[in-house]
Amino acid sequence: MQLDIPVAGGLTSFNLEAAETSSPTLNTVVVTGNRGTEQRTVTTSPTPIDVVTGEQLRAVGKPSLLEALSKFIPSFNLPDRAGWDASGVVRSATLRGLTASHVLVLVNGKRRHTSATLNINGINSGAAPSDLDLIPVASIDHIEVLRDGAAAQYGSDAISGVINIILKQTTGGSSDTILGQNYDGKRGTGQEALNYGFEVGEAGVLNLSLDTRYQERDNKAGSNGYS
Repeated sequence: MQLDIPVAGGLTSFNLEAAETSSPTLNTVVVTGNRGTEQRTVTTSPTPIDVVTGEQLRAVGKPSLLEALSKFIPSFNLPDRAGWDASGVVRSATLRGLTASHVLVLVNGKRRHTSATLNINGINSGAAPSDLDLIPVASIDHIEVLRDGAAAQYGSDAISGVINIILKQTTGGSSDTILGQNYDGKRGTGQEALNYGFEVGEAGVLNLSLDTRYQERDNKAGSNGYS
């Protein structure tokens, strides 16, 4: 489309189609760790930020958010439970080798409450981390992980980094089914995740998610079947 724009001394032509094809493409917009009012992209951030989309989390085939996120972030450590009692209720994740109490968890930029369970043994002794497994993977649009200390901006609970979980704000739905079992044919697991968004009013969205899991019992202290 050609436009003739009046200027001093005559007319000048402006090609809209050429302007559209030459317009730059905006990279992924990141809000985590941003002090100013302007949003910035990953490429202009002074600190390393990883962005993991919801499609990537669902495609990895892990039933929980902690296990799925550990497959994408190299500095995100998910140790096995070092003991039971209170330490076995909430599985604790760490960033950059520091304890779970030094990882700040945000949901849509707001602080996520920590659990009421205090770890009493293991590498996270004394920590009361947020329970990320309570957030359904189907409800996540993407996750921004700030892999650097941000205590000056967020406080001492962000010494090792920040995990910002951005939830879906879209309409429509999706469903995911995960089935599996242990190598010996025991401990079968199953998971069904549902997500659907409704329009509310003229500009509102109500997005609902359901995550249900099933895991068979297994007793490793019993007979192994070979004796």
